[in-house]
Amino acid sequence: MNNWIEIDATDRRLGRLATQIANLIIGKGDPAYKPNVERDINVIVINCSKVKANLTSKFDYHHTGYIGNLKTKPKCEIDLDKIVKNAILGMLPKNKLFANFDTKLHCYLKDEHPYKGQTNDK
Repeated sequence: MNNWIEIDATDRRLGRLATQIANLIIGKGDPAYKPNVERDINVIVINCSKVKANLTSKFDYHHTGYIGNLKTKPKCEIDLDKIVKNAILGMLPKNKLFANFDTKLHCYLKDEHPYKGQTNDK
C-alpha cells in the first residue's frame, strides 16, 4: 500500500524543507528502517513558488561541450519547483534506490496537483 504525504512549502526555508522531505523518502523515522529497503511512500510538495530561498547571487552553470561555451543563468530565473526538487534529490543517497526515489517525489508551484485522490486530505 502506497502512502501519499502532501507538504506545503509556504514560508519554509529551502534547506530545512529539503532535509525533512529527504528523511521522509529514505524512511529514517521509521522504526523498521533499513538502508537497502525501499519504503512505499510518495511525497507531494505544493506551493514551491512561496519557499524562502536567497537565489539572487547564485548561478546555474551548463557547459555545452565546446571550448569556451560555459553558459550561466541566474537561479532566480529558474522555476522554483525544479530548484526544490534538485535540493531534495541532492540530499538523497546515490545508490541503486536513487532512481526510485526520484519517481516518488512530486513538486508543484501551486496547490493544484493531479494526485488529489491519492492523499488522505481529500
